[in-house]
Amino acid sequence: MPARTLRFQTAKDEEAFDEVSEVLRSTRALALVGAGVARGLDYPDWQTLLDNMHRRVDSLAKRGQQASKYLKRFDDPLWRAEEYRRLLGKEYFPFLTKTFEQDRGTNAVTKAIVKLPFRHILTTNYDASLERAWNAEHTTPAQCVRWDKEDDLLEFLFRFHEPRYRRIVYVHGRWDAPESIVLTDTDYTSRYVRTEGASKRLFALFAMQRFVFFGFSLADPDLAAIMREVNVAVGSKDKARHFAFIGLGKRDDREVHRSRMMLKFGIKPIFYDASRGHQPLDTLLHALLDS
Repeated sequence: MPARTLRFQTAKDEEAFDEVSEVLRSTRALALVGAGVARGLDYPDWQTLLDNMHRRVDSLAKRGQQASKYLKRFDDPLWRAEEYRRLLGKEYFPFLTKTFEQDRGTNAVTKAIVKLPFRHILTTNYDASLERAWNAEHTTPAQCVRWDKEDDLLEFLFRFHEPRYRRIVYVHGRWDAPESIVLTDTDYTSRYVRTEGASKRLFALFAMQRFVFFGFSLADPDLAAIMREVNVAVGSKDKARHFAFIGLGKRDDREVHRSRMMLKFGIKPIFYDASRGHQPLDTLLHALLDS
């Protein structure tokens, strides 16, 4: 479907889409995939995951581990996760593995993302749906890197620009190594505060490369903080370095969201109607494939 046949609600969305198409043709862009994409395959987003953890803790009430009802309403998701990890004890890692190991297949969105000419695909998700989509669409199997595995990460950074070297990078861990998963307050502190390596490397990537975001609301506190730092250091008030496909409800004010993304994070959004599920995003991605 040629891009000109698409219907955009605003000229700004169309302009951003055309810019994304141009950046992709350069084959230098990177993708960053978040929970919104995994949710399309019925994996839990952050809020649903925390609610599931609460229910699991309550199911262990006979052991005296019942979670406070107040905790379910507590407005600090990182600390909620921290408390659930403490209450679950030895069941915490098996719970994460069981939640994200399930093969929920692929869909049009994940297949389109792996077919687009991104140099690399980074994800904060824990499931393997992008790998399955890659293996369904390519003759060579997916090659993956975990951010917490220092030797593999250094090789990835060293070989970053090699033409045929393409990787799926798990920034916050993977289901089969639950100890690598970044979810709780302690996890984030260990990854981004106690050691500066992760922050510095992500800062460098966001500052030097161009990203297209999928399934992100920039609610991830440390990722958002890094994006803000990059925008202050190398951003431009009038030009965005990065792009994001974002679903909004009919009552959402696009221009308020657009202003926040542009001025706070240096990201130019392409909005689509979230009330129709992933179908509008599917249409946009296939238009990119055909452009």
